[in-house]
Amino acid sequence: MVNLLTSIIKMNSELLKLFDTYTLSEKDRYEITQIFNLLDTWKKQHLIRNFDTLVKNIRELQDEIRIEQEILIWDVLADIQNAVDLAKQKTN
Repeated sequence: MVNLLTSIIKMNSELLKLFDTYTLSEKDRYEITQIFNLLDTWKKQHLIRNFDTLVKNIRELQDEIRIEQEILIWDVLADIQNAVDLAKQKTN
């Protein structure tokens, strides 16, 4: 039991060091911690060993989401401009 507790504490401290190394947002830290706490010991070790890949994937997904948001914003702005132009045509 003592070995398991020591192992858990060590993994948690390693996770905190990785958070600092990769300068993750508070939101990302929280979400990773929540998932981490649900994993069994082997999967926790795997996550820690492959943390750089996890961060890379998170950042790629965040970039894709940001691009999609920009596209949607420009689409909405175009729709608004079209509605304004149509309203102007109707009043003339």
